[in-house]
Amino acid sequence: MNIDDYTYDKYLSGDAELIDAHCHLQLMDHPERDFKCLSFGLLPIKYDEDNKIVKTALGYHPWFVFSDSSEDQLKSFKEQIDKTDLIGEIGLDFSPKHETTKDIQIEAFTEICKSIKNKTVSIHAVHASKEVLDILDETKAGKHNTIIMHWFTGNNEDLNRAIDNNYYFSCGPRMAHTKKGEAYIKQIPEEKLLIETDLPWDDKSITCEEHYNLLNDFMMSLRDIRWMQ
Repeated sequence: MNIDDYTYDKYLSGDAELIDAHCHLQLMDHPERDFKCLSFGLLPIKYDEDNKIVKTALGYHPWFVFSDSSEDQLKSFKEQIDKTDLIGEIGLDFSPKHETTKDIQIEAFTEICKSIKNKTVSIHAVHASKEVLDILDETKAGKHNTIIMHWFTGNNEDLNRAIDNNYYFSCGPRMAHTKKGEAYIKQIPEEKLLIETDLPWDDKSITCEEHYNLLNDFMMSLRDIRWMQ
């Protein structure tokens, strides 16, 4: 897929249809959608193939990387890698809840980065943006794939490093509700900015209409956010 077709500058010029660049439809009670979505996986064994509206990704989320299952999950990931050109959610999470699996996360993420080429990839980086960017550089995954930094929360130095690397950023309503998130949304070049919801949040029963309205409302609010002094 060509992610350039869905960047914020294309919406401003009227050349793009609305797409949710990051959600998890497999976690919703009613996952059917009548607008385009990129639905990112949590485990490769749970991977489902695309339909006409929803593009489904092959993922291995860092929250679910454990030493006793990582070998099997990575094997499953590699076996399915040719089924899709969309990868994610993958990455690192060193927040207090997940830092005990730091070493196995690094091992799994590095192995995945060595395995992917010519893919569009959604990256999770929480308390680990430098480490993620280092691995993308070291494995050359950042050079050989289209990288999307999902809900970026790293420091400003790492944000600028990712921008300089020509990476994309998917941003949503919850990111905009933080002071740092709002500041980053203003800094990201509009030709590298994608719109996401990261649904579901607390309510897995959200309908297709509610999902679309949330996405559309956020897209409409971006102009005010980016122009706000």
